[in-house]
Amino acid sequence: MKESHTLNLIFLFFIFLLFAQTSAISQTICVTENVSLTNQTAVDDFVAMHSSASCNTIVGNLSISGSIFIADAITDISGLSFLTTIDGNLSINQDNLVNLNGFQNLQTVSGSLSITNNDALTSIAELANLQTVSQTFSISSNAALTSLATLTNLRTIGNDFRIISNPLITSLDGIQFVTDIGTELEIRNNDALADCSAACTLINNNIAARYDIRNPFAPCTSTLAITIACLPDGSTYYKERIAATHTRWASDDFVAECISQ
Repeated sequence: MKESHTLNLIFLFFIFLLFAQTSAISQTICVTENVSLTNQTAVDDFVAMHSSASCNTIVGNLSISGSIFIADAITDISGLSFLTTIDGNLSINQDNLVNLNGFQNLQTVSGSLSITNNDALTSIAELANLQTVSQTFSISSNAALTSLATLTNLRTIGNDFRIISNPLITSLDGIQFVTDIGTELEIRNNDALADCSAACTLINNNIAARYDIRNPFAPCTSTLAITIACLPDGSTYYKERIAATHTRWASDDFVAECISQ
């Protein structure tokens, strides 16, 4: 009996070693400090220093920024494709980038992810493997961005999910696969947004704690409007009730009542 217990302990010890080794292989640290890339030379130097080191993780914040008017403006971040994990915040605020080629292997951002004020950015297709943003995920003020459709592997957002002031986005297709939003889903001031059907899965399954939806075109004009639009066809009572009140707003209790049906 004692020998069997000892063998079990040895077996568990080897399992622990195997798990630790696997974890070490899957997450290899490149750098343990904040990284700020403001010009192409900085990007190239960072890639040259770390891409051949078989590392995939930054423990710290990564910021990609810079103006179109500087002589060495960032135009290519494709060399960052070795990164799978940012154990901190990721901020992308850059005038020149038309896509996010370089982040196609990114799976986890342990802090917040901000894609903001990227005037030339037309696509975030390279975020197709992104699964987790542990804090807030913000996609805002991207003048040329047209689609969110490739966010199909995104499952968890620890705090807020914000889609704000992206004038060319017409649909929320892609966000319907998110299964957990820690606090609020905020979709505001997207001037061309007319298809909010992808939000129905999130609203009908109470994926977020709160919702703030305000855009120019129906049914994306308000949280209540999209909640009503997402109701099953047979839920005529609530549609008639909102029509009778002649208002697009209602109490939180009413919205919750609609969602529960």
